[in-house]
Amino acid sequence: MNQVMPFASPHPEEAGGLRVFFVPSRTTIERFEVLELAEGSVVDKEHRQLVVDVRWRPSIPAGKSIVLSIDVEGEPLVAAQAFWRAAEGAFLPVPDVAADISPVLAAAGGPLDDYRTFASAMFMTKCDSVRKHPNHRVRRYGSFFCDMDLNTNRSLLHLSGMSVQQSGEISTTVFLIEPLVLARMHERRKGQPLSQLSHPLERSDISRISTLLLTIYRENLNVGDSRIDLEELWTAFEMFANGELRVAETLKFPWNCEPNGAALFCFAEFGFLAVELGIDVDEWTAILPNHVAIQKIFAVAYTPDEGKLRFRNYLPGNWSATKKVGPQFKARQRVRFWDMSLNDLEAAAGENLREALADEP
Repeated sequence: MNQVMPFASPHPEEAGGLRVFFVPSRTTIERFEVLELAEGSVVDKEHRQLVVDVRWRPSIPAGKSIVLSIDVEGEPLVAAQAFWRAAEGAFLPVPDVAADISPVLAAAGGPLDDYRTFASAMFMTKCDSVRKHPNHRVRRYGSFFCDMDLNTNRSLLHLSGMSVQQSGEISTTVFLIEPLVLARMHERRKGQPLSQLSHPLERSDISRISTLLLTIYRENLNVGDSRIDLEELWTAFEMFANGELRVAETLKFPWNCEPNGAALFCFAEFGFLAVELGIDVDEWTAILPNHVAIQKIFAVAYTPDEGKLRFRNYLPGNWSATKKVGPQFKARQRVRFWDMSLNDLEAAAGENLREALADEP
């Protein structure tokens, strides 16, 4: 997906560059170009994590706008902070960027020009909003998904308490496993046999992520012991897929205890992969009925209002209170999927994907 983002004048003096911080998400910046500049003007540009940094020569005069054309994989980027690079390396804030991050800036005490610090402050602000939410189920299950973000989002692992070595291993594995799971998901959608895709992962890598996820599930979704409580798990993921854990009323930026997009289908696909490899088979066999059932809920609550039924069009902004499913819809999915066999679950997941992504090439 391509996004064209203008950064409008005026800036107070000549500018020789622009640095933009985007709201933390699982979106990947693939490449970007600077428009509205003469050919050959850009002397240096790079993107790292969700930061775009560009310098040009000669400096542009005060009052001139810059436009970025950015190719991304995932949900649309939302600019959170931006700075003009002025004379002598000074950074001047760009006013009126898209996201309202005033709670984050208030908590941090001022502008944040380091991405890791920025992502950390935004995450902690989100978690604080979850903890203060008036609905006890949003507090309980929202905290579960915050814990999952903390331990699987590569921008946040430094906050998790892991050792540097462990966080590095998790970061690398998550980076490699996401495209594998997505590729398997699309094969399933097309009705093709799941091939042994070429990838640089070992069985131990899949096992590491399985252990991590199941630990998070056990610690958050249990009633008095270390076993996963399936009733709790069903309720948490049903509410998540239905947009019922959103804290938008108290937190006005997109990182919001809701699905990032159609990557929600990857929960089930990872479970199928783990079972296929003989990893934590009993646990994933018990969990998979829920992870397939919530695909039906998500496809209704986040169905695109405009455009085709494609992976990239399932976005957080699609949600509205009028779309979310009711208790009877959820109950029907529980009855249908709770005791479904693994073979039937795999077939149902393929059908869910074909329906939800009917226009995917």
